[in-house]
Amino acid sequence: MNRLLLILVFALIAAACSGGDDDVATTTTIEAIETIEERSGLATVNGADIPVIDITKLHVDFGELQSQEIADSVLLLVLNEVLYDEADTQFALVPSEGDIAAAFETHVDSYGTVERMNAVLESQNETSDRLQLESQLDALRTLLARHLVISETQGFDIDLAFKNYLLTESTVCVRHIQVLTEEGFDLVRGRVDAGEDFATVALENSLDPLVARTDGGSGAGGDLGCRTPASTPFPEAALDAVVGELSGPVFTDAGTHLIQVYERDAPELDDVRGDVLEVGVLTQGPGLFNDWAVRALQAADVTIDEAFGSWGVLPATDGVPTVIPAGG
Repeated sequence: MNRLLLILVFALIAAACSGGDDDVATTTTIEAIETIEERSGLATVNGADIPVIDITKLHVDFGELQSQEIADSVLLLVLNEVLYDEADTQFALVPSEGDIAAAFETHVDSYGTVERMNAVLESQNETSDRLQLESQLDALRTLLARHLVISETQGFDIDLAFKNYLLTESTVCVRHIQVLTEEGFDLVRGRVDAGEDFATVALENSLDPLVARTDGGSGAGGDLGCRTPASTPFPEAALDAVVGELSGPVFTDAGTHLIQVYERDAPELDDVRGDVLEVGVLTQGPGLFNDWAVRALQAADVTIDEAFGSWGVLPATDGVPTVIPAGG
């Protein structure tokens, strides 16, 4: 189930696929194996039938599967049906053959060669058809994650995306004094507030190993110079601090800091909105997709042939439906 989890980033579905009674997970579904050819359908999803043959295509030898493995494969088929149907219905979006081929090629590359991939799949009692199905879901996730951000759907936080953008695409000029404790912070803050020279207080008190550098060197007198917020020891504080004012205490793994941003160069959101949305695709897209997918699963009308499992929720899935192994 690991590849499926990487595709969907479903923490809740992960719990479903790994949870349950240990005896269930190691019990072969004899009934499903003995009668598989007699069964007309594996499952029905929102009125659409998934034929039994679809699951047999995913495995080299269906007869060697245990009930948890069967449930995992049924879940993969149900996810594909539910999410593709919902994406088409709600957004008229379906990945292109090129998108799917690119996702499949990424999987192949992770194995090194096609021969290596086929050997590993066979050792896991899986076929390339299963990898193809996973690639379809991977392509859908990429497409939908991007759409949900670019369309600025409900739940997308443009301010957070802008902040993440500014961490690497703005410049702050900042100085700091690094001490061990809040008591030490209060001491140096009091001296600077009283009018003492920032660099002098830094030289006498800062634990930053670069503080004693000669003037002009990064870190000299506590002055880190001008750089992106992300390249400072305290990225968010450097981005949020009011220019010209002392700020802190700021806590990092290195200690407690008094900081002062004395200059900042940052664009306005309206001038870089397109670039900000691209950052949002990477940082918020996966989470928005997961939320959308969970809603689609919760709303789906799914029935499964009892020989292969059942559709329901488990304590570990927190209300998100999954395929429960037969006998579970």
